[in-house]
Amino acid sequence: MARVHRVQRSNKDHVCGVGGHVIPKGEPYLWAKPGFRTRTPKVRCVNHPFRESDLATGMNQEPLAAREAFIDTLDGLEEYDYDGLREAVEEFQSALDDYVSVREEALDAWENGNGTLEELRDNAQQARDDFEPDVEEFDEEEPDRGDFEGDPDDDDDDGQDEYDQEVIEWEGRRDDHWENAVEEARSAAEGLDL
Repeated sequence: MARVHRVQRSNKDHVCGVGGHVIPKGEPYLWAKPGFRTRTPKVRCVNHPFRESDLATGMNQEPLAAREAFIDTLDGLEEYDYDGLREAVEEFQSALDDYVSVREEALDAWENGNGTLEELRDNAQQARDDFEPDVEEFDEEEPDRGDFEGDPDDDDDDGQDEYDQEVIEWEGRRDDHWENAVEEARSAAEGLDL
């Protein structure tokens, strides 16, 4: 992985690699030279720092980029969008499957095997096996107002307070379920050794 350098005051204008906007002279910026014998450094403004996939140059660059896209998708999901969450998980799983295939193909190119490539393939397969977050929808039904009828002899007791309390508790369980599903997916992706 390439090392990122920070320059506090630019001595000339630079162009940020994200968005293509100009970083004016005198402003801070970041630069890195990913890859072997890279002559021209990549430049970023401080508002668009390098991501892990920007600095990788090997076969793991694509799954790193897929993980970053997955986490960006999680951050942008509407609340309770389980379909969007499932779709994002499936896309990331597909990217991990492709990564395992690429590692397999690289290993197949060696007639007598290669210990290093076998380890990389095994790590890729382990990452794929480890990424199985639970994205089941919240299936508890919303409380029914009809279940909270009050005492017919008591004019003040219409069951509304009990119903309101039950709805608040149900919404809390629904919110917790959603937050746990998103956090489990995020943690599972961030914990992978790519």
